[in-house]
Parts: sequence; C-alpha cells; structure tokens
Amino acid sequence: MKVGYLHLVGLLLLSGSALAQHTTSGNNVSRVEQDGERNSASVSQAQESQFPTERNSASIQQIGRHNAATQIQDYWATQNTAQITQTGDFNVAEQRQTTRAENNTASISQIGRANAAVQWQAHNVSDNTTSIEQAGSHNEAHQRQNEVSRSTAAITQYGANNFSKQSQSNLGIDNEAYIMQDGTDNVAEQTQYRSGNYASIIQLGSLNVARQEQYQVTNYANILQIGFGNIHTQDQNSRSKDNRATAVAEGNLNYGFQSQVSTGNESEMYQYGDGNYATSVQSGHAWWLDGYHRNSTIQIGDSNIAETTQIGNSGVGHVSTIMQQGNMNVTTVNQSE
Repeated sequence: MKVGYLHLVGLLLLSGSALAQHTTSGNNVSRVEQDGERNSASVSQAQESQFPTERNSASIQQIGRHNAATQIQDYWATQNTAQITQTGDFNVAEQRQTTRAENNTASISQIGRANAAVQWQAHNVSDNTTSIEQAGSHNEAHQRQNEVSRSTAAITQYGANNFSKQSQSNLGIDNEAYIMQDGTDNVAEQTQYRSGNYASIIQLGSLNVARQEQYQVTNYANILQIGFGNIHTQDQNSRSKDNRATAVAEGNLNYGFQSQVSTGNESEMYQYGDGNYATSVQSGHAWWLDGYHRNSTIQIGDSNIAETTQIGNSGVGHVSTIMQQGNMNVTTVNQSE
C-alpha cells in the first residue's frame, strides 16, 4: 500500500501551483490539499499492465478561487473512490470513469459561485456512482453516461441561476439520473437514449426551467416543480417506443409541454394552482404499427388552459384524457389523420 500526501499553500500567488499524481497498482491512497488561488491538481488511477487498479482512494481539497481539480479512474479501475471538494468561487472540477471502470464512486462538492463541475462515465462502464453537489449561484454541473449500464448519476444544487445537464446516451441501459435544484431561476436538462433508463428532475422554487428528451425504448422521465412561473418540457422523440413521462407542477402560472412522436408512449401531466398552461402533442409514424399513445392531463385550480393535439398515421391510435377542476378553465382537443 502506498500513501501519498501533499499540503500546498498558494498564499494567493498569481502563478499558483500544480500537482499531478499517477497510480497504476492497487490499494493506494492519494490526498491533495491546496489553499490559495489559481492552483491545479490532477490524480489518475489507471491500469498500465494486465492487472486492474483496484481499491484506490483519491481526494482533492481546494480552498480559494480560480482553482482546477481533475481525477481519472480508467482502464479496468474497480472499487475506487474519488472525491473533490472546492470552497470558493470560479473553480473547476472534473472526474472521469472510462473504459471498463466498474463499481467506482466519484463525488464533487463545491461551495461558492460561478463554479463548474463535470463528470464522465464512458466506454463499457458499469455499476458506478457519481454525484455533484453545489451550493451557491451561477454554477454549472454536467454529467454524461455514454456506453454505460447500471450506473447512477446525481446532481444537487442549492441557490439561484444554476444550470444542470445530464445525458444517458449510446448503448446505455438501466441507468438512473437525478437532478434536484432548490432555488430560483435554475435550468435542468436531461437526455435519454437507448433503453431502460430513469431520469428525474425536482425543482423547488420559482422561475425554473426543466427539459427532458427520450429516444429509443422503455425509458422513464419524471419532473416535479413546486413554485410559480416554472416551465417544463418533455419530448419523446422520433423512433421512440414504450417510454413514459410524468410531470407534476404545484403553484401558479406554470407551463407544461409534452410531445410524443412515434408509438406506444405514455405521458401524464398534473398541475395544481391557477393560471397554468398544459400542452400535449401526439403523433405517430408508420415504422411501428402496433402501438399507440396515452396522454393524461389533470388541472386543479382556476383559469387554466389544457390543449391536446393528436395526429395519427395508419395503424396508430391515440388515447387522451383531460380533467379540469375549478373555474374559468379552457380545454381544446385537436384530432386528425
């Protein structure tokens, strides 16, 4: 077992300091602490021979501004733990789990404003867990799962004017992605490709935006917004089949949009409050003839509007249900072949 420990004090030097550590065997522990500005730290846990790198632990802690931290778990890296903690503003953190990395855990924690965090899971990766937590404003968090299976990605943001984006793509199956934002003027985006994936967005606050897209088959997307003036959109796109999307909005003056293209998809929209607007568009393609769409819209409150448009091709049927409870509500249904 090797233990590497380094404590660096930047003392606010403009040039800062840089550190790189690379381990290729197992049971290593790497700790990096940097206090100051414009520092950078990089830790790599990777395989360079026929033996995997296993049970390594890497941690980077940075206090200050304009710092950068990178951690890599690569090439048959298994049962490793990576952690980045940054306190301050304008910091950048990146973690990568690639090429047969399995059963690893990676986490990023940032406190401050205008910080950026990026996590990648790619190339035949499975059973990994990644998480990003940011407290402050004007932060960005990005997570991507590419050729990944049975892995979990989570983003939590506290504050205003934050942005989160998650992508489950290209041969990815049975993955889970979660975004939770607590504050105002935040944006969350999720994209699902392939099959068996689950995506969830929870936004607590007002004037937030949530977007979800589903491609391919048997994916499930869920949105919950609590507050006023929020917007959510859910798209089940071309050649998507047997997907499910659910959106719940509690508050006033919210807008919801759901689009289903292709066949066999289900969507549900629930709005509780006044002055809300719900739009559902369903259309079918003849490439799959044995499916149909189901859509349900429920609005409870006053002065709400619900619209459903159904456009079908040969062999494609649609089912739409709208329920409104309250006063001065409006419903519009358009059906055409």
